[in-house]
Amino acid sequence: MNSTDPRQLFYIGSTTYPLSLTLLKLAVLFQYLRVFEPGSRRRTWCKGLIGLVIVWGALYTVATWVPCVPVASLWDAAARKSRKCWGFASPNLRQSLGFYISHSVTTTLLDLIIFLIPADLFFQPETQKNTRIALLFLFGLGLM
Repeated sequence: MNSTDPRQLFYIGSTTYPLSLTLLKLAVLFQYLRVFEPGSRRRTWCKGLIGLVIVWGALYTVATWVPCVPVASLWDAAARKSRKCWGFASPNLRQSLGFYISHSVTTTLLDLIIFLIPADLFFQPETQKNTRIALLFLFGLGLM
């Protein structure tokens, strides 16, 4: 029976996380583009955030997909002697922890910004009741 090294399972599991976060953020932002009027300030914010999220997601996704060169050296003891690692796989605890903290903080900040883009619609007098209910639902999901 072939057993899998826990580091290999960790690698497989962690590669999906930054890509999933990126795609979720982009899905919400593209949904916002459908709602906001062309030329509006909110639409401009969304377009800028789409660019920022793409760059942010690409950087963290690549850093997670290629944490070591060669990648197999993360779990293969024979390849560890010549490896170069960074991000979560760094042998330096400070660098590894810094990667996790920077990813968590930037994820939270981007989520907060994306969450707040439509917030002022809720308080505008011309906003329809159905829109307010939908925004309440959206904010509720975001807070969970």
